[in-house]
Amino acid sequence: MRGNRILLGAVSIILFIAGLTNYCNVVFTGMYARRKEFDVMKSIGMTDKQMKLMLFGEGSYYFMCVVGLLFTVGMAALVGVKIYMENKLSYFTFRWPILIIAGIMLSLLVVNVLVTHFVVGFCGEEKDSH
Repeated sequence: MRGNRILLGAVSIILFIAGLTNYCNVVFTGMYARRKEFDVMKSIGMTDKQMKLMLFGEGSYYFMCVVGLLFTVGMAALVGVKIYMENKLSYFTFRWPILIIAGIMLSLLVVNVLVTHFVVGFCGEEKDSH
């Protein structure tokens, strides 16, 4: 039983890291492709603070979509697994992973803030080097 928890925990961590890498790649690639758009906005007076706020808003939109899917599709899948496991194993007990879900949401929010900060810094460095 303990071996299964360790194995599933390791798989979950690997999937989380893969998703995090994918998110960062998509955001950085999108920002790199929008370089000219950012340059135009800066040339008409957009400050770095305004750009950071705009990018944070976009990242927050993605965050809210993920949280919405987590609380609808994810919870429905979790209830399905709970019902299946209770029917197959008489000793199975289910507990809602509230702390894990809160930790995931907090880490996604931190990633959103950090990626936004680094993207704005990266765009500023690109502008200075040209």
